[in-house]
Amino acid sequence: MKKLTNLSLSAKLVSIVVLLLIVTFTSIILFNLKQLRSVSIENSGLQSWSAGDEYSESLQNKLVNLRGTLQTLSTTLQEVQAQHSLTRDEVVGLLQSTLKVNTNLSGLYMAWEPNAFDGNDKALAKSNAYTDATGRFIASVNIDKDQFTITALGDLSTPGLADYYLKPKETKKFNVIKPTNYGTADAPSLFSSVTFPILDKDGNFLGIIGTGLPLADLQTQAEAFKMEAGYVTLIAQDGSYAANAANPDLLAKPYVDTPEKTALWADLQVGNPVSAYTQEPDGERVMRSIRPFDLEANGEHWYVETVIPESFINQTYNDSRLISLLITLGALLLLSALITLVIRLWVVRPLAKFGEKMKLMADGDLTQTIQVKGRDEFSQLAGHFNEMTTKLKSMFHSINELALTVGATSQQLTSSSEQTGKASESIAEAIQDVAQGAETQYRHSGETVKEIMEMTLGIKRIAESSLTASASANVASSQTRTGSVKVQQAITQMGSMKQAADHSEQALRILGTKSEEIGGIVGLITTISQQTNLLALNAAIEAARVGEHGRGFGVVADEVRKLADQTKQAATQIAELISEIKDGTGNAIRNMSVGTEEMNKGVNIVVESGQLFQSIMVEIERVNDQIQEVSSASEQMSASSQQVSTSVEQLTVIASDAMENSSSVAAAAEEQLATMEEISSSSESLSHMVQELLDKLSKFKI
Repeated sequence: MKKLTNLSLSAKLVSIVVLLLIVTFTSIILFNLKQLRSVSIENSGLQSWSAGDEYSESLQNKLVNLRGTLQTLSTTLQEVQAQHSLTRDEVVGLLQSTLKVNTNLSGLYMAWEPNAFDGNDKALAKSNAYTDATGRFIASVNIDKDQFTITALGDLSTPGLADYYLKPKETKKFNVIKPTNYGTADAPSLFSSVTFPILDKDGNFLGIIGTGLPLADLQTQAEAFKMEAGYVTLIAQDGSYAANAANPDLLAKPYVDTPEKTALWADLQVGNPVSAYTQEPDGERVMRSIRPFDLEANGEHWYVETVIPESFINQTYNDSRLISLLITLGALLLLSALITLVIRLWVVRPLAKFGEKMKLMADGDLTQTIQVKGRDEFSQLAGHFNEMTTKLKSMFHSINELALTVGATSQQLTSSSEQTGKASESIAEAIQDVAQGAETQYRHSGETVKEIMEMTLGIKRIAESSLTASASANVASSQTRTGSVKVQQAITQMGSMKQAADHSEQALRILGTKSEEIGGIVGLITTISQQTNLLALNAAIEAARVGEHGRGFGVVADEVRKLADQTKQAATQIAELISEIKDGTGNAIRNMSVGTEEMNKGVNIVVESGQLFQSIMVEIERVNDQIQEVSSASEQMSASSQQVSTSVEQLTVIASDAMENSSSVAAAAEEQLATMEEISSSSESLSHMVQELLDKLSKFKI
């Protein structure tokens, strides 16, 4: 079985066709041989019937001539009897003259009823050789070499021996009597009598006129009858042989001597010709054909049998069989060579071309096309192949363009993420500075409170404290301005970050949309592969419907189906890769959304910090003015100290809030930085995926 599998398609198709031809021709040969044997048997039967007809026709002609002669003599004798125109001797002379004229006759006899001829029986008793003791006219005239022998007939009353007289007397018709032995067992004299009645004008029986039909003559005639093969026999109505060209010893003996002949004789009595095979005493099988022929004598029928050896029938059949086998073998070889050539030209060569194109496509060359010629199945398959390559090239072009677009978007997203990360770092640093300034301010505010609390100790220390407060206020004012500038820068940077994040999110959403479009294209590839698979399946079904002729087409359909399955698997892998890209893009969009929200919060916090810094700066300037007023007017210091104490307490609260808000902004900035790092990582992963997709696409030549 494995050796059969390893055979080429051409060898398989040729083997199948040759096998079918062998089976077909064998069936035809067997049928023809059967028909040929039937024809041989039929021809032999026809030959047998023809020979039997020819032999029976010769007997029939002989009997017709005998009947005509006897009928003429009967009429003549009836007239002689009626007119008494001839004497007995003259009538005997008439018979002698008739024998001289009819050389086919060896003798004639006549028997009259007592006193029927001339009424002189008693007077002529024993007067001559042809009368008996009563004077009855019963003459028998025989001729042998022109010598006549005249005698009186014998027994005219015993049934069997005297049937030649009794039957015509009874029927008053022409009769042919069955063969009878008128001799002895040691010296048989077998005769069949042919008699015609002599009737007066009123139809009364007067006597008979007849002749003997020696079986020896019939035997000689049967032996002289020539057949290509076989012999003839003559069978009387009672079933005894009247002639047997092959075995003269069977004359007057029963035909039925075997069970096979018994069955034949039983079928023959129904009235139909019969033909069947029997076995001869020497073991040879022969075909016996028997048909009756009418003696036209009182409804009597005799039978002619032709016997043909089976070996002769088979010889004709064997010669024809050999010629038929030689012709069939030559036709088989010629058809096998012709069909082999046709299969190679019209099946194997187109399939080899398809296989070559499929191999190039499997290696990644999608530029292959097949020239369409005609409208047969191969041309339709070539058209479908070209249509498939066109759609595949278009699909891979689209995938390549989409991959490039996704790659560019990924790179842009990575760049934006890096810029956003840097901005987040700058914001974090600025917020740290703000926090440090707020902390310093908080400490200074505490010291100011302590100094104000000590103002009650003395005016002297007020001036010193005022100077210290003035210096601290200047420092705080300077730091507050710096913090305000940094916060404004952070606000600006956060706005840029938000804009970049919005662009990144929009790019990611575009990437998601493109991924869905790629998914749709992959779905189209899968649909095409499924349709190709269905087409291959339909081709396999059509091939199976054709049977063994279509097995080669089934193999081709199976190869096409395998290619469709490989295409489907590749489409599935691309779909999985696109799905991963879509998942990564979705995660990036979600992370970007979270980062955007956190960035918005950071922006709001930074804006609030800027507003607080503005308030702090206003308060610090106000404190500085108050300190200047304290320095310029000590008398107002007591009242101003209370106001300064209140302002410093407010400043402490504001500084504390600013410090807390700065910490929150710093935390938000760090979180934003982490989010940007995740976005950057996702963008890099997306870039790797796109590059991997481009590498796979580069294997296909489009």
